[in-house]
Amino acid sequence: LEYRVSAAYGGPVAEELRVRVAAGYTNERGWAYNPILRTRLGGRESYQTRIVALAGTGPFQVRISADYSEYDESFAA
Repeated sequence: LEYRVSAAYGGPVAEELRVRVAAGYTNERGWAYNPILRTRLGGRESYQTRIVALAGTGPFQVRISADYSEYDESFAA
């Protein structure tokens, strides 16, 4: 069983500045189950974020983006 959730929002912040923020979450239970140890193998939980800013108008624009992600491969739901 796997869960994925993501959301994004963006728009103008100032006359020549637009910003977009996105975030996500993933929960993977794993691909195998060990009934003796009662554990799952291959499970993973992760978080992701991304911010993009676009500044300027006309022929010259600047795009700046930043990504961050974190995961735990020992996770077993």
